[in-house]
Amino acid sequence: MQETSVLHDFIITNQQVLSKWSRYWFAEIFFSALTACGTVSSWILNSDNPKRYKKFYYFLQRLGEQNVAIQIANVAWLLGALHKDLQQATSVRFALDDSPIKRSGPKIEGAGLMHDPTNATNKNAICYGHSLVMLSLIVDHPKWGTTSLPFLWSFYVRKDDLPQIDEALRPEFQTKLQIGIDLVTHAAAIIRKTLDKPIHLTFDRGYVSKDLFEAMDQLDVDVITRFKYNANFYELPEKPTTPKRGRPRKFGNAFKLEDWLANNDSETVREEIMLYGGLKCVEFKTMIATSRITNGRPVRLVASRLVTDGKASSWGVFVSTNLSATPQEILSEYSRRFSIEEMFKDMKEVCGLGRQETRKWQSCVACTTITALKFAVVEMLTWDEDASELTSSRSPWDNPNRRPSHRNKRDFVARKIGFEIFSRIIPEAKNGVFREKILWLARFLGMGT
Repeated sequence: MQETSVLHDFIITNQQVLSKWSRYWFAEIFFSALTACGTVSSWILNSDNPKRYKKFYYFLQRLGEQNVAIQIANVAWLLGALHKDLQQATSVRFALDDSPIKRSGPKIEGAGLMHDPTNATNKNAICYGHSLVMLSLIVDHPKWGTTSLPFLWSFYVRKDDLPQIDEALRPEFQTKLQIGIDLVTHAAAIIRKTLDKPIHLTFDRGYVSKDLFEAMDQLDVDVITRFKYNANFYELPEKPTTPKRGRPRKFGNAFKLEDWLANNDSETVREEIMLYGGLKCVEFKTMIATSRITNGRPVRLVASRLVTDGKASSWGVFVSTNLSATPQEILSEYSRRFSIEEMFKDMKEVCGLGRQETRKWQSCVACTTITALKFAVVEMLTWDEDASELTSSRSPWDNPNRRPSHRNKRDFVARKIGFEIFSRIIPEAKNGVFREKILWLARFLGMGT
């Protein structure tokens, strides 16, 4: 059975990097949390023996201390599970982004105030909690399109909030940019050992910096990102007809995007391009340029805007370090980055990221890791299932042919596992423990809510 083999491989791969006692408790904690979406208390109630809650909390902290080893093991398992899909892909795609994990309550180690990008009504809103920097693996599902899966991640903690964490466990201060470069560096090293394919990295303009472009140039990673509309660009310098002394020029004449877009000499193309899972009418212009942010490296510049009912939106500026990529490919690749936003949303709303109500630093790290693993495991358990099986609903207005949501997949996994448990406990009806296990199964199928 596919579900059994996927879970077995996942548990065995992760247990190999853990200490003796942590191996048992990793399986105990993970299976308890798999279908519980609330606090750690709901995980404990979902376990076989809730009376061992003190050991549960103790080993949760131990798993937090072994967080890096668990992530590396998860990467190995994930690449193995997706080996066929990655072999068929033309490149390995990653998306880099960060998201706030809102928390409430006093004395939460490592938590602090930060900008809240999820507040659509107030752009200056702030929230309290942790900031998670995530590198996700973008994979094209054969039936459901683009999907993001957690690959490597780390917490960003402000320098003022570091003293809250015990000195023995306190991480070294790094900016989000430094954390992102480290995550991509580790990911590129792992991919190059297993797959001989080009690596593409997509991120939004919040991570656009000279240091990141320089690091990706050294790693030979192609970058696709978005620049600000008022960014400075330069034409490529003309090659001198006769050799001259000194270093060759990196930059040609500077130009403004407004002037370039208003120039009728360059052709504006209108096409329908597959963006965000559907065909969109897009106008775009393209040229080869360079910038000081890219350290003088030539890039393909694409300015595009959506056209809806004959009305065009404002221009967006996109850049790719792969000069051979077409504008259509660049715009389509950047639209795949939105899958990491959907992943963050599902991890928070469906998997319960940030709702565990723990205060210790190791516990917060462990809960985030367990939640990310839950998301990846549920996606892989339902990877080859039919959409009609996952989206089966009694609602007459539900479309059975739609793309299954992560909640649909999690409910399907709970029903599968719950049916196996139910089939095993029927013979125990005469032993006097049938009622207790039925109550436990009801909590299990109730998804921890």
